[in-house]
Amino acid sequence: DVVGHDHHEAPAGDSFEAFPVSVVLANVAAMFGEEARNKGLDLRVVPSGAVVNTAPLALMRIVSNLVSNAVKYTETGRVLLGCRRRNGHLCIETHDTGPGMSESEIARLAEPYERASNAPGTGLGLALVHELAATAKLDLQLISEPGKGTRAIVCAERVS
Repeated sequence: DVVGHDHHEAPAGDSFEAFPVSVVLANVAAMFGEEARNKGLDLRVVPSGAVVNTAPLALMRIVSNLVSNAVKYTETGRVLLGCRRRNGHLCIETHDTGPGMSESEIARLAEPYERASNAPGTGLGLALVHELAATAKLDLQLISEPGKGTRAIVCAERVS
């Protein structure tokens, strides 16, 4: 690494940069649109012109994993992906009408190698998502209500 490099530490090879969040939103919409449609879900992505200072690969992996989980576990209704500006940060939020989770389930799923009992495949797992968020200095929050759905919120420093 270059001495005197003033970039933050980020996941391997992923340095912090000003990055338009629209790239993440468009990619995630393209990645999961068909799967959502095939299940009869309404995947709605609200556009944003915001720019964040972040590790782009980490942000992409986190948001795509959160949307993947939302589409996988939601049987009816919709998955909404959008952004809110909050105190110099931009928070990318995923809302779903899935089965929801209790606080103890959320805590358990944040442990390495755990996943929901009805989960097909391994996915990245919420533990890895939490780890990626911590490494990339992104604030990650899961708010869920059993029977009502889940909100996953990841916040990055906003540039514009």
